[in-house]
Amino acid sequence: MEIDVTEDGIIRIQKAYNSVVFKSSEGKEIAICEREGSFEIGVIDRDAKEGECEAYWYVLDGDRINPLGFRVAEINLNDN
Repeated sequence: MEIDVTEDGIIRIQKAYNSVVFKSSEGKEIAICEREGSFEIGVIDRDAKEGECEAYWYVLDGDRINPLGFRVAEINLNDN
């Protein structure tokens, strides 16, 4: 993963093959990662069963965002 800041103060992340997660002040989370020259976007639901969460994944395909379906991933819910 490469991170730099542009002259305009924009944070730019390249080669993000592992997810970068953004978390809102309300606790909502979205993950973005690079896959095969495109991007996958995950909307994370931490209200799933204890010790797990659901992540609904989409792929950016040209000018469209297509669903990849969802997966249940084991995540430590105590991560901040």
